[in-house]
Amino acid sequence: MLTLEILLQKRYHNLKLLGEGGFGKIYEVNDGNKLKVLKVLNLENCHSLEKMEKAIALFQREAEVLEKLNHLGIPKLAAEGYFTINDSENNTIIHCLMMEKIPGVNLLNWLPQKEHKLITTEIAIDWLKQLVNILDYLHKNNYFHRDIKPQNIILKPDGQLVLVDFGAVRKISNTYLVKLPEDRVTNLLSDGYTPWEQTNGKAIPQSDFFALGRTFVYLLTGIEPSKLNFDYENCHLIWRVQAPECSHQFADLIDDLTAFSPQVRPQHTREIFKRIEEIEQSLQTSSVVRKRKIIQREINPKKQIIFLRWKTQLVVLVLGVLGWKFLSPQVAQQLNKLAYDKYMAQEYSQAELYYRLAISFKSNYGIARYGLGAACEERKKFDCAYQEYRIASQNEDDRAASRAMNNLARLYILRDANYDEAVEIILAGLKQAEEVAVKSALHKNLGLAYLQKNQLVEAKTQLQKSINLDNRDDAYCVLSEVEEKMGDREGAIAARANCSS
Repeated sequence: MLTLEILLQKRYHNLKLLGEGGFGKIYEVNDGNKLKVLKVLNLENCHSLEKMEKAIALFQREAEVLEKLNHLGIPKLAAEGYFTINDSENNTIIHCLMMEKIPGVNLLNWLPQKEHKLITTEIAIDWLKQLVNILDYLHKNNYFHRDIKPQNIILKPDGQLVLVDFGAVRKISNTYLVKLPEDRVTNLLSDGYTPWEQTNGKAIPQSDFFALGRTFVYLLTGIEPSKLNFDYENCHLIWRVQAPECSHQFADLIDDLTAFSPQVRPQHTREIFKRIEEIEQSLQTSSVVRKRKIIQREINPKKQIIFLRWKTQLVVLVLGVLGWKFLSPQVAQQLNKLAYDKYMAQEYSQAELYYRLAISFKSNYGIARYGLGAACEERKKFDCAYQEYRIASQNEDDRAASRAMNNLARLYILRDANYDEAVEIILAGLKQAEEVAVKSALHKNLGLAYLQKNQLVEAKTQLQKSINLDNRDDAYCVLSEVEEKMGDREGAIAARANCSS
């Protein structure tokens, strides 16, 4: 029996296997003039006529789409295009697709090479512009890719990017959109890069934006998205800490591209281009202005501290006259209120200063300790956050203690992967918690810890308790993961429908 390679070698010289997957094998061939890529469909895994026909249809669709498209960032069909080879000995037909060979390396293989470090914000912007330009062309021609990931992006020697592997491409049409609620469209998944709506067979153009954003998470961190921790409370990956050099504005754009809900993502390539332009304008600020801003950032906090110290000294003077013990708690309470207002206004640096002042007047002020921990967490000052949450969790104020235990446990889960410690803290917190919202949050985090420990039944129980108490969106997000792991696809879909963050 002739093998596929022997059969192909009869037709092509210098046949070289480049890669293979579930859909087929890819070869490099030399026809004497230039290198080309030969894609051969693999039907061995198609155990039914329906699956075989679907695989062939997808393969033929890729050829049809590539023949219609004309863009520097999309590979072109070779003259041979789509064709078949009759394997008479095995009584089979081999489906083939010939296209131009793109020189370069895919981004999955490019990044680990020793001479390459993680990409800078400037390179990331250039690459994002190139890829959005490709998607803009693709979407305007009523197609979307559905399988964007690092291995499907080739970096050419001249620095240009090419989006390859159009085997999952789909035409945007009214017929397609009508099919979405029926869950009948083809489901193509890539771990870590596929949005939830596509896992349910309901991909839309914004699904390409999600996969694009996840691709840049990998390029900026060097870590596969599936291996990063996920913040179920806010429904996003915890990746920024792994990319400290990344521009804050650019990171915001990546988070928006990878938003859990398709409605929260940019709805059109125009929106992405506009965001990129704004980021570029910000980064193009002259070095003199940047230095001035740095100096201001260094000076302003000092001025604030001096001003606050002056206010504190004035208060101390008043207290010396009116009586420290009598007014100190009231001063601490007012400072705590100011701190809370600053925190809610997302002025976390100011919030931290006021919380510290409140604590200076009342060291055992549990709710201020908890607030300081939260402000420190927002400022990525995790040593401070851990310390203040621990102090607050031991406070006699049950309200502060239970809140602090919840946040401390969440940090143990998401940052330290210390699930046993988190479970112990949460169980203690549940004994003290009186507020419904806090009880719900504790049950949610307990469910998350059990999920990470692969105790799925316990996880589901805790998440349902959380939902029954406060109907939390983030609890539904975690529950969808639990249902998926338990093999309850309908339950996972139902949970995702309520996970709207």
